[in-house]
Amino acid sequence: HRNPDPDPEVREQAVFWLSQVRSEEALDALQAILRESDDPDVQEKAVFAVSQHRSERAGQILRQYAESASAPAALREQAIFWIGQTSGGSQYLMEMYGRLQDPELKEKAIFGISQQRGEAKRQWLVERARSSSEPLELRKTALFWAGQSGAFTVEELRELFRSFSDDELKEQVVFVASQRNEPGAVDFLMEVARNK
Repeated sequence: HRNPDPDPEVREQAVFWLSQVRSEEALDALQAILRESDDPDVQEKAVFAVSQHRSERAGQILRQYAESASAPAALREQAIFWIGQTSGGSQYLMEMYGRLQDPELKEKAIFGISQQRGEAKRQWLVERARSSSEPLELRKTALFWAGQSGAFTVEELRELFRSFSDDELKEQVVFVASQRNEPGAVDFLMEVARNK
């Protein structure tokens, strides 16, 4: 005679502990949970557990899940977040970005890319901010996270400000400059305030 299914909280705990087990069998179980479970809390724990494995296979599982249109968007966002924390993850997110339809997923990808240093990532963020084919909110997000990661010189901010016609984008450039603690940023803010 079969025991009744365990309480959801018990299942969540079991999934969490699988994050501590560094084995192929644990990854098999987690992959099966992501594929078969319809409990979002259990799936969320499984995404986290896979992210803790830090292996090439775990990375593949996260990437497949992030790209799965049938997976819940909130959990795909989490998978994208964890991909951004891995070595080489930002490169994958830059490639995946164009395949994403959901603006929330794109926003998470922009954040993930901003977490890694490097000229290619910096350029990619700047291109998203400049691209008139991107939705305004995503351009603002790219500006914000690029600014947080120190991607712009003050001269680049000045040039961006001049190139934008949209007031919301101009405001975002001013905000990014306001976060800088250097004389050039103050000079730029004074120029904007004086309307020069």
